[in-house]
Amino acid sequence: MQYIATINDEAVPGITAAREARNASLPATVPDPAFVSDPQQPDAAAPQIPNPELIASDSAYIDFVLQAAIKSWNIQHAAVIAPPPPPPVLVNGVPQEVTMRQAQLALLGAGLLDAVDVAIAAIPGDAGRAAQITWTKSSAVRRDNPLIAQLSAALGLTDAQIDGLFVAAAKL
Repeated sequence: MQYIATINDEAVPGITAAREARNASLPATVPDPAFVSDPQQPDAAAPQIPNPELIASDSAYIDFVLQAAIKSWNIQHAAVIAPPPPPPVLVNGVPQEVTMRQAQLALLGAGLLDAVDVAIAAIPGDAGRAAQITWTKSSAVRRDNPLIAQLSAALGLTDAQIDGLFVAAAKL
């Protein structure tokens, strides 16, 4: 990501002063890491090099400040930003859960979506209502859900065919 900052001439002395104050708070030289065996206990005999933490220009200081602000914002708002979804759990190469959208698109692609709707509608009583609620209100479909076994039996599908539908669904 690239940011563009426009600095007016009146701000330059303040930026320079802030950069110089930051640099003054750091040592001018540090032990050369190539000669230090333990970073926690640097060897006093190690040759000294210019401190890489020192910022040489106002533009580099502005970049440093902006990057720190971005990092701080990301940390403060991490709870707001949704983490990436976990990788799918596979058993013998078969995903154990897909979204309902993926499941229905895979069934549609296989020409089975209408047959599933008919099979669910044919389940009698409260079990049928529960199946209908599960099918229409769930956000995900798990391979080990008893409804999947019941539907595969009603449609005459083998375990291998159901596994194939889950694999296909995970790709959508």
